[in-house]
Amino acid sequence: MWGLIHYKITITIANWQFSCYDFIVDMNNLVQTREHKAEKVAWFLQIVPFICFIGLTGSLSYETAKISSDIDFFIVAKQGRIWTCRFFTVVILKFFGLYRTGDSFKERAGKICPNRYTTDKHLLISPQNRYHAQDYSHMFPLFDNDNIYKKFLQANQWMQGYGYLPPTRALHNIQSAGILSGLRKVSEWILLGKLGEQLEKWAKNFQLKSIMKDDRVNKPDTGLYVDDNELRFHPKPRK
Repeated sequence: MWGLIHYKITITIANWQFSCYDFIVDMNNLVQTREHKAEKVAWFLQIVPFICFIGLTGSLSYETAKISSDIDFFIVAKQGRIWTCRFFTVVILKFFGLYRTGDSFKERAGKICPNRYTTDKHLLISPQNRYHAQDYSHMFPLFDNDNIYKKFLQANQWMQGYGYLPPTRALHNIQSAGILSGLRKVSEWILLGKLGEQLEKWAKNFQLKSIMKDDRVNKPDTGLYVDDNELRFHPKPRK
């Protein structure tokens, strides 16, 4: 069980030492605070058009988050609208200063990192390995619009072959809000036709300009992969 951890950071300049930080961190409180933050952010993100599901993954889902850890989100979007969903998700998170923008402590600690998107018709996780079995079996839903979590578990029964089962707590964190869901439904109705198709095409081209600057995207043995069904942003994949 997590307890109290004492941190002390010292800088040495010309044989002189200066203690910059000297503090005690309650790791139990850190995990609870980060989980509460994840829940609040997911609650608000349900306003995003075509978002179906938000799941908490990574170290926080294991309750082993460190001070420097980010908050990983797994997001499911409506088929044919994954780029629109990601565009508005990133815009909202950046507007409120919640989006992870880099690897430094300031850029990642406690920030939201939506590192995987998929569509509601493409719920099968790949590659199917022990790491993904462990990670996604521990995922628990923060927002579920269309019973996606149950469909996700059905599509990924292969995880049980590695001995991983979803924790019971995963069934108790689904939340919804009438006003935000209502606004989402209105925007989805507006964007269902040609206007939505044009926006999806624009959102895809706009985001690909930035994504494809990384020459590792869609290369073998990398965690960076994008297409119209799935977006993976894991620069350092684990197997």
